[in-house]
Amino acid sequence: MTVEQIAGAGLMVLFLADIFLTVLYARAGTGLFAPRWNRIVWGLVKILAGLFGRRRSAALSFAGPAIVIALIAFWALGLTIGAALIIRPALGTAIQSSSGDTSSDFVTALLVAGNSLSIVGGGDYSPHTSATRILFLVNSLIGASVLSLVLSYLVQVYSALRERNTLALTVDLITGGTGDAAEMLAGSAPRATSATPPAS
Repeated sequence: MTVEQIAGAGLMVLFLADIFLTVLYARAGTGLFAPRWNRIVWGLVKILAGLFGRRRSAALSFAGPAIVIALIAFWALGLTIGAALIIRPALGTAIQSSSGDTSSDFVTALLVAGNSLSIVGGGDYSPHTSATRILFLVNSLIGASVLSLVLSYLVQVYSALRERNTLALTVDLITGGTGDAAEMLAGSAPRATSATPPAS
């Protein structure tokens, strides 16, 4: 293995660990890259929301979905770059194009890496050694596993957002639209009923 391939394997391991800690371990702030990346995206959304003036709060309401989409794209890009670093030295020798000459530039490596992470076979590029066949297989298994994990992560996030919205609407209803805690306590307290004397 070359230094480039070792660096690519290390990058993939780091991103897989980040996905594991964020999706499966699921405790706030435990990811390697995700917490920092989310703060960066939140900062950018806040800056962009400031351009909307009075509609700033409405623009900020898109921060949650934007952070989730940006995080998934960040993971996909990190895994693809890592796989491309592993694949690039093998282009033209162990990995060849079925339609003519095989380019060995990094953009081609990104294309082959993206294909091998999404489907077995890598599109027009095919492995010609046992090691690269195993690499393509491992990449496809990683891609399928990460896809299923990310889909389950999206379902969890969506469920949590629905529960939060339900709670917010309940609080808003109890407080008469004020959001005041004292109003909420007064609205949820049992009401005293006046006792009527028994008829004689």
